Amino acid sequence: MSKKAITALTIAASVVAGAAALAVPANAGAKRDLRDCYDGRCTITVTDPVTFPVDPRFRLSSVRVAKVNVAGMFDAVMVRSTASGASTTLGAGTRGSINGLSVHVVQVTETGATVRFGG
Repeated sequence: MSKKAITALTIAASVVAGAAALAVPANAGAKRDLRDCYDGRCTITVTDPVTFPVDPRFRLSSVRVAKVNVAGMFDAVMVRSTASGASTTLGAGTRGSINGLSVHVVQVTETGATVRFGG
């Protein structure tokens, strides 16, 4: 195999490995990432429902984030208070809030969703 081919394969493997490292979901054992959401400012990628506590100023206790299917038509993200049941359901690219906790659904894919909280 030529040196150019080996170099090209090495670079390609590095790019793929680097991209995979950036795509690790928040709920894949990264509890630290969910603790970062306590102040209402974080970005997480969920593949399964996750629950985490938030600052009492939001009056929500804990927040549950889950990808849901709406009426069998499209996927969305539901953000729900575990205490009061207050919730908001948002599609990809949309924004909303729940008790002052701002939510931006960055993307929704077949396997999960990326959600940005803005405090």
